Amino acid sequence: MQRARSLRLASGKAGGFTLVEMLVAVGAVAFIAVGIASIFASVGDTVSRGRSVSAITQYAAVLERQMRDDFEAMTRDGYLIIRHELANDGDPVPLFADQPAGQWRERRVDELLFFVNKSSRSARESLAPGVVAEGSSARIYYGMGQRLSDDIDTTSQYARPDITDRNRTPMLEERLGFEPSTNPNRFAGEWTLLRQETTLSTPGGSLSDDPGVGVAQDVWRDNRLQVGLQPAAESIFRSVNLLDVSPCPIRFPSVETFRRDQLGTATADADESPLFESGIVDIATTNLEEIRGIVQASAGLLHIDSATQPFNPTQPPYGYLAPVNLTDCNFYIGPNRVVGPVGVQQAWMLDGMPAQSHPFQLDFDQTDAVLPGQEPSYRLVRVPEEEIARIRYEPEPPDIYTPLSSTGPRSAIRLADQYALAASGFIPRVSEFIVEWSFGKTDESGRLIWHGAERGIDSDGDGTNDRFVFPYPQYTEEVRDTAPALAGGFFVPYRLAQPPTDPSAEGVGDEPLRFDRLPQLADAPETFVVGDFAEVGSGFSSFPVYPEVIHGVRATGLTPANPASVVSYFGYTLPNFDPEDPDGNAATADGAAQQLLDWPWPELVRVTVTLTDPGDESIERTFQYVFPTPGNPAR
Repeated sequence: MQRARSLRLASGKAGGFTLVEMLVAVGAVAFIAVGIASIFASVGDTVSRGRSVSAITQYAAVLERQMRDDFEAMTRDGYLIIRHELANDGDPVPLFADQPAGQWRERRVDELLFFVNKSSRSARESLAPGVVAEGSSARIYYGMGQRLSDDIDTTSQYARPDITDRNRTPMLEERLGFEPSTNPNRFAGEWTLLRQETTLSTPGGSLSDDPGVGVAQDVWRDNRLQVGLQPAAESIFRSVNLLDVSPCPIRFPSVETFRRDQLGTATADADESPLFESGIVDIATTNLEEIRGIVQASAGLLHIDSATQPFNPTQPPYGYLAPVNLTDCNFYIGPNRVVGPVGVQQAWMLDGMPAQSHPFQLDFDQTDAVLPGQEPSYRLVRVPEEEIARIRYEPEPPDIYTPLSSTGPRSAIRLADQYALAASGFIPRVSEFIVEWSFGKTDESGRLIWHGAERGIDSDGDGTNDRFVFPYPQYTEEVRDTAPALAGGFFVPYRLAQPPTDPSAEGVGDEPLRFDRLPQLADAPETFVVGDFAEVGSGFSSFPVYPEVIHGVRATGLTPANPASVVSYFGYTLPNFDPEDPDGNAATADGAAQQLLDWPWPELVRVTVTLTDPGDESIERTFQYVFPTPGNPAR
């Protein structure tokens, strides 16, 4: 043995590793490599999750900051409307393409609209240096956008948006959450929350000098369809914008528009108003006073024989016209001090939504010849499915190349249209948007009572709903042990102009006046009579806010109404309150009120938004914010 070893050393050859030694070495290296890879993978996953959380948190912070600024600027010179809706008619909606059907769930896609008193300007690209469409007030809209189906044809509606486009592709389903899978709005994880700020501008104030675009003054000047060279809608109301005013030269003089002349299309109509539904219009040539006159006035709508006939409310025929039936020149904007029927006001408030997203419209019986203060007959009309849509948006301009490849004003206009489609996109990957409200009332446990579309909330995460939201003022005894019909019911206190003339009438002295009969807008539950009266001493009483004022009048035509959609209305002056006869019994012993009552607004609005993780489409995170509304009187 020793001799063999000596021979090896003498020959200069060293001993090698054995097979076992090699296997041990390779295994050790592999083990270390796997460990290092696991560490790097863990670090990478942590960084990736951190980036996803950071992106979601940033979006949530932007949403909260912008909405808080908007709510602080909210004005009661406008109205507030909240539309609570379930996507896909309430059927479950997938979050992403490959999500198992058992994980699909209902998705809320609410809409919120109100007005602000603050400086506003169009978000469209300026067509001339220094020329910007501006206004001192604006309409603010929050809601999910709706994309069009892709089309490679450069002349298609998808690739070439226009100001008069209705946001729908014929024969294709494009509503939020609806099948088929080719629907660009099918999956909730791909939805985008829009914020559209519509500048309210009076024509003539923003452009007085030639902007140098090489056209005559009657083309570049401001008019009712154009401000600052940008397209402007005649009104915030869809029915007014769709009205053909060409036969009405006296009431609506025809104008030449910069867009119409420069684009030169054979079908162009100088009297065709731009539509917000197109997604490329964010200006309206109106103001808050005119909007109030249309919504609140004694319908603001008058059947007359001539566009020049003066308004005379004391002589019939006088009636209310639904927005859906506004088809001719007989359109009258009445005085703001007149308070029309509640259904008339609600129909116009809903018509002020930028697109026909609601599946029903309120119509009035045109045979009714009613005087101011009287209620017409209401009926619901179903909107054809192919007409239901939201504001169009695209995550990026669909066709920039075509306008860039041409020259002149036409190119600049088309390029501005392209960029405008993406301008209203606010927060991407929003899979749910819920808006609820509260009058500030609390239950027996001291928790706020919230209203909106019905939904249960598992606040403690035990799998059982322990909090509930219901339409106003619906509540059940199973929820918080609260008496039905009374919980959430709201009474507006008011001052009497004089005490009752009957010394024996209840309310003389230190107790507030209690009426023997309530106004007959609806059959009020008896609990209102012994309800939340304003205990502020003699000379005050209170008026109940009926469910119809908040969620819409009862109407014929469709039974039942779509349970997947509920609307909450908040206007200007409380309808059906007569200050001369507050309790509606025509008794002279009653004390009259000193003034009309403001339409009660919510004291708080709660927004719940769910965002999808950009790094993992199966993960969602939910955020909730509460915003106070301005101008609420002391309760």
